[in-house]
Amino acid sequence: ALAGSGVKAGQSPAGNAVRFVHTGPYSTMKATYDRITAWFDANGAVAKSESWEHYISDPGNTPEAELVTHIYFLVE
Repeated sequence: ALAGSGVKAGQSPAGNAVRFVHTGPYSTMKATYDRITAWFDANGAVAKSESWEHYISDPGNTPEAELVTHIYFLVE
């Protein structure tokens, strides 16, 4: 941790990743994750355990239907 700042330094995972884009309310993200699973199955790709979401839009000033989230998965 950086002394008294509440910030902790670390490493990000390395390797190839795939990015998926979800547009719309967070409550509909399960459907996007279902499509992601189908993509992995159809392409014979294998996801590593590391994944993350990057919230592109600010939900405080973006209509729900226009929210954009990038979803990343590291792949083997």
